Amino acid sequence: MMAISGVMMLSSCSSNIDFDSEQAGTVPLQLSLLNDSTRSVITSTTLPDSSNYGIFVVDSSSLSPISNGNNVSVIYASGKSNLSSNVLLSSTKDYVYAYYPYSSLQSLTSFTIETTSQTDYLYGTSVGSNGSLVSVNAKNPEAKIKFNHVMARVTFNITQDASDTNPNVITQVKIGTVPTAYTYNLMTKSMTLKSSGEVSTTCKIAPSASAQSVDMLVLPVSNYSITVSFYINSKWVTTSLAGINWAMG
Repeated sequence: MMAISGVMMLSSCSSNIDFDSEQAGTVPLQLSLLNDSTRSVITSTTLPDSSNYGIFVVDSSSLSPISNGNNVSVIYASGKSNLSSNVLLSSTKDYVYAYYPYSSLQSLTSFTIETTSQTDYLYGTSVGSNGSLVSVNAKNPEAKIKFNHVMARVTFNITQDASDTNPNVITQVKIGTVPTAYTYNLMTKSMTLKSSGEVSTTCKIAPSASAQSVDMLVLPVSNYSITVSFYINSKWVTTSLAGINWAMG
């Protein structure tokens, strides 16, 4: 008999930046990451070198991106972040919102997150010592960015009872019916459902009394009813679960 247990793991992240500029009356934005750790598609523990993330620098009054701060690409390499173009700050107070990975198609109010690619999406803001959103300007140009996980991680730990001599092999796991894509508003942290369906992954779990794990990244849900299916010896075995809560990290 196969014994399967599911656990959800959440963690959180951050990032880093420096810059120079000489335009009169303005000061270049500086970024520092409170940490650079991330699950990064389940297995890694640091933001991969040459990672590309994006930032929006938003006027605190109009809540619209400033002219040189709309979806700016940032390359993270060797512990530092390099902006693709200067973001110059004036006396106006601005907020900094960040996300990972970068895409020219993303927007401040519609950051698309999905399960198909199993991407470890992150969001972040400029924060103060208490972790709340703070502004930057020419007199205070450093934005300390803290990244957090948008996704939840589900881990199935699978063992086979020593008394079970059947050659049970699991080659696929799927969860349904769950959200498969949301649009996420980086400012309000609200989500809008785009699509629902199954989240699946392939694996090769052979008979063993020692625990073997299957990991999946899923989208947040609250009080959801789902099915979990395991493809065992070329047959699907399905169970239903209710009251499922997956929170973003």
